[in-house]
Amino acid sequence: MKKTLIALAVLGSIAGVAQAQSSVTIYGKLDQGLRKVTDQKLQLTNRSNSRLGFKGAEDLGGGLSAIFQFENRFFADTGADQGPLFKAQSNVGLKGNFGTVRLGRIYNPVDDISAGLDPFGQDGIGAMQTNALLRVRQNNSIRYDSPNFSGFGVQAIYQLDEEDTLPVVQQNDGYGVSATYNNGPITAAAGWNRVANTNDSDYWNIGGGYAFGPAKIIALYEDAEINTNNTDQKNALIGLAYNIGAGTINASFGRLKTETATTSFADKKLALGYTHNLSKRTSLYANASRTNLDVPTATGEDNINAAEIGVTHNF
Repeated sequence: MKKTLIALAVLGSIAGVAQAQSSVTIYGKLDQGLRKVTDQKLQLTNRSNSRLGFKGAEDLGGGLSAIFQFENRFFADTGADQGPLFKAQSNVGLKGNFGTVRLGRIYNPVDDISAGLDPFGQDGIGAMQTNALLRVRQNNSIRYDSPNFSGFGVQAIYQLDEEDTLPVVQQNDGYGVSATYNNGPITAAAGWNRVANTNDSDYWNIGGGYAFGPAKIIALYEDAEINTNNTDQKNALIGLAYNIGAGTINASFGRLKTETATTSFADKKLALGYTHNLSKRTSLYANASRTNLDVPTATGEDNINAAEIGVTHNF
């Protein structure tokens, strides 16, 4: 009996050490609301995608850790998956004094710039207009993030061409690089990305923000050259986030200009919204937007009006 107790105590201590050296976090978000868009029925939908994710780290010693993350996206109103099981992310890597290296399906650091500066985070009807090349996430990729040097960092990504069904001229590897600065009231970033399997099409962006008191103003510019159809897109955005009490007012105005060999048109979008935090994890939101289309839709509409209200809970 005594030997058994000693053995259990030893096993318990080993388990405690293993637990201290590794960790797994389960997290998620549920978002549901009502939305009405011109020429569409009232919908029960969401501002940002509902999700369930898992991430963790294992201490390998010497300042080195193994890390992983995989995240599912689903429709809260039906429970159905939004495509692949782990559409949002699925990657594994190493983290140390050298920075972080991840392999798998990963967020594109150049799009991180746009998403980070958009007052609406590229979510819901207030989201900024985007160029046709923008890639939020990339499959078959290797991403590197440098350590933070007093707010300054460098990020790079390489995507392997594993597409055999496209025309040969479109099959190319993708790669991109970005630099960011976030220190005190100042945010600044710039990036360039050659998109995989697009006949070496590329885009670049640059932007920044400045916070003073309860307000933060931002500006962003993107330029995309789409070689598959000889199109150029220029995208500009200005925005504002203003904290008031337990909530935040967001506003933005954007202009997306598209040029081809035969046409040129520019769509403009104005968005206004308010998010009220009921707690650290639960919030209510109400957003509205108006998009002026330079080229009318098939139904003859040249303005798209939209409104949404809803609730978000994070865990």
